[in-house]
Amino acid sequence: MKSLFAKPLLRTLLMMVAMVPLFWLVLAEEGRRQSDIFFLWLFGKPTISLPFDLLHPSLTPADVVLKLPDVALTCSALATDFGDRVCQSPIAAFNSVPANHAAFFFAGEQLRAVKLNYQRSYHTYLIGRLLAALGEPVAMLPLHWHAGGGRILLAGRELQADDEPALLWLAATPTE
Repeated sequence: MKSLFAKPLLRTLLMMVAMVPLFWLVLAEEGRRQSDIFFLWLFGKPTISLPFDLLHPSLTPADVVLKLPDVALTCSALATDFGDRVCQSPIAAFNSVPANHAAFFFAGEQLRAVKLNYQRSYHTYLIGRLLAALGEPVAMLPLHWHAGGGRILLAGRELQADDEPALLWLAATPTE
């Protein structure tokens, strides 16, 4: 009885079926993004879905912990420009963007800022996601969108070498 692998056409077809997904994971931008998220998740970092329109100064640390049950947030008293308390955690991704870290800053019991550090190579992808979700920015440098009870800021269309790849949400002040 002949082996199935003896036929060159069948062998070639089976190799293609096995290799195409690997090429997609390695060479395609979407494949690399999915691979990055998977490997970060595999090493124990959670992914979060964070609807920006739900961010509001009235959120308390307890509200954030309830909304992100899979994230092991560590909260501590820390005086910063954004408040007196920070809750933070390493993460694999936010809103399908490969990321490294999430930090929620509070003044008293009010959310004042959110900082999401993402992987530099996904800056353009993140801008595309924000454009699709929030429309054109209201300011260009830094990129600035209104979202929820505040605004989202990104460094610009192109990250410079000394720019930190981070999305910043700032709560609106009472005068805004």
